[in-house]
Amino acid sequence: ERANGMDVTPMCDRSTQSRVALQKGFIDHVIGPYYAVVGKFMPELAKSFEQIQSNRQSWDEYNDERLTQEVGNTYTAELPGIINEGPMSLRVVTWNIAAVNNNPFEYWITHKEQEYARLMHDVQVFIDNPGDRDFRVSEIISDEMIAELKQELQAANLPGLDEWEHRWQTEYKDRMSVCGFLKDKVIGSKRLISMPDRITNTINSEGRIFMRPSVVSMFDGDMTDFGDWWRMWIDFMFHTEVHILDRLCPG
Repeated sequence: ERANGMDVTPMCDRSTQSRVALQKGFIDHVIGPYYAVVGKFMPELAKSFEQIQSNRQSWDEYNDERLTQEVGNTYTAELPGIINEGPMSLRVVTWNIAAVNNNPFEYWITHKEQEYARLMHDVQVFIDNPGDRDFRVSEIISDEMIAELKQELQAANLPGLDEWEHRWQTEYKDRMSVCGFLKDKVIGSKRLISMPDRITNTINSEGRIFMRPSVVSMFDGDMTDFGDWWRMWIDFMFHTEVHILDRLCPG
């Protein structure tokens, strides 16, 4: 906008706006009031409201100078008239493994906690080259689980189950979990994981929030036992009744 002689959009002027002040104002005047109203109707989201307040308090410890020291200058524009012209470094890395929604390992940012940096670095190294630590998909999902899943799908009168089972036996069960499944670009490009995840990850059912038992949702149940997780997953996917609003037919 500045390069074309136009007025810079309010709150978007990199040469005059304080990034810290913008964050505080956005929470104080947009996010905070909005969720204060939402909270009256959806008390299940109380933990989210507490996190918003905690985030806001954290911003009080910052000014723009400290923020830049910790996370770097993320501006990369090379437009004339902008202060600090020239390319700047963007200190962030992203993984998009099979395009999973809400994946906590999808974004790697600079953070002051060394434990976080070690965790993300180790995950990156493992994904790049899992070596003999990789394992077959069938070591996670057994034939017994597939048989149970097939029974549920049959009860739901879904077609194509013979082909589905054939593909499991011939294409998926013997794949390596990281190299052969998570990093399969075909799975990612066809949205074979991400779309089902988006639909089932978090569901608002007439004011009640249902979350699929998963580490990439806000489900807060105990998933330390694999068998318990599987039973909760089956119950959520096949035996939990939800009522959602049809955006095309809101009546």
